[in-house]
Amino acid sequence: MEQENSNEDVKQDFIATLRHFKDDYRGGIPEDIKSSISPDPLWKVRKGWFAAVKILFFRIRDKLNLPAELKNEMINFEKRELGKLIIQEDIDVADRTIEKVLGELEK
Repeated sequence: MEQENSNEDVKQDFIATLRHFKDDYRGGIPEDIKSSISPDPLWKVRKGWFAAVKILFFRIRDKLNLPAELKNEMINFEKRELGKLIIQEDIDVADRTIEKVLGELEK
């Protein structure tokens, strides 16, 4: 029984973190370059945001049992190469993948 609660706690932590990455960071492409030391660093356009999402997906796949199709989609996202500049398509793919993972975890 303790293991079940532990898995549920882990799942809820992942849900909260996914929501944070999805909702608390701004989408779109700003006029100026954003970095972790910018006055307003909470932008999805930052490579650090993508790295954090990729690491989170790896952790979720490692800890939770997910459908194979979703795991493969997460792996494909993790392998996704970003260009020198992030484009809107990169952000859109990330948002869609986060939504799918959230949908599965919130069942």
